Amino acid sequence: MILTIDPFQQEDAQDMAVQPMQMIGRSASDNADTALQLAAPGRAFTIRDRTTRRILCIAGLAEQYPHWATGWALLAADKGGGAMLAITRAVRWFLAKGEFRVVDCLIHAEQVSARRWAAVLGFRPEARLAGRAPDGGDIIIYTRTGAE
Repeated sequence: MILTIDPFQQEDAQDMAVQPMQMIGRSASDNADTALQLAAPGRAFTIRDRTTRRILCIAGLAEQYPHWATGWALLAADKGGGAMLAITRAVRWFLAKGEFRVVDCLIHAEQVSARRWAAVLGFRPEARLAGRAPDGGDIIIYTRTGAE
C-alpha cells in the first residue's frame, strides 16, 4: 500500500470513522474535537491511501514543554489489516524527526493492540492511572525517549 502524508486539515477529523475501541465513552464529534485541540501547526498529519484518498490515520504531537510532547493517533475503523505496516512506517518517520526528547502517549489498558503498537514504535510503559479513562477503566502512560 502506498500512502500520502498530508498536513492535518480540520475537515479530516470529520471525514473519518474512528475504530470502535477508540470510541469508548466518546461520540464521533468528541474525536473530531480532540483532534482539533491536539493538532498544532506542523505537528499533526493525515495519512491517506494514495489510490483511494481514504483517510487511514490522523496523528500528531501535542507539545507539553519544549522537550516533551504527547503523541496521539486516531485510526480509521475501515483501514484494513494491510494498512498498519504502512501506517507504522509513517509514524516512525514522524517520530524520528526528533523534535522532542521525550514523547509519551496515553492508552486505555484494555486496548491490547494499541499497547502492542506503542511497543513497536519504541514506547515503554511508565505508569498506570487507575480509573482515569472515560469509561472508568485504567490508562497506561507509555514513554519514548531520545532516538528509540
